[in-house]
Amino acid sequence: DLDWRDMAVFQGVDLLNSLLLGWELRLDGLVFYLVASVGPDHPAYQLPKGGGARCTRLAELIFSNPTALSGLKPMDIVTTTMGIDGVPEYGTIEELVVHYPKRFNVTGMFGDVSFEGDLPSLNFPESV
Repeated sequence: DLDWRDMAVFQGVDLLNSLLLGWELRLDGLVFYLVASVGPDHPAYQLPKGGGARCTRLAELIFSNPTALSGLKPMDIVTTTMGIDGVPEYGTIEELVVHYPKRFNVTGMFGDVSFEGDLPSLNFPESV
């Protein structure tokens, strides 16, 4: 197994403290929409307005070409909490286990999801 913290895509990102805004299974992949906690050692880091060492950025965690997927709950059956900005939140990704090279287990309010697929990518859209 590979510790997700050792993967280059997560360098400087605190996945366990990143808020989950939702998820979607698309033709091209399984996508988790996040408010990512990003540190200064990540290229997407921006100086926080209120100070502090970490910033938050909207992000998409994408697992491309998932197959043999099981355990993913539909968003409409999962209880949300409301963030201070009125946006529904679904907790965090509680665990990501990488069975290198292509098997993953991801756990959170969205379920205990297992699948095979490509290594993840993390995108930071400029506008959402």
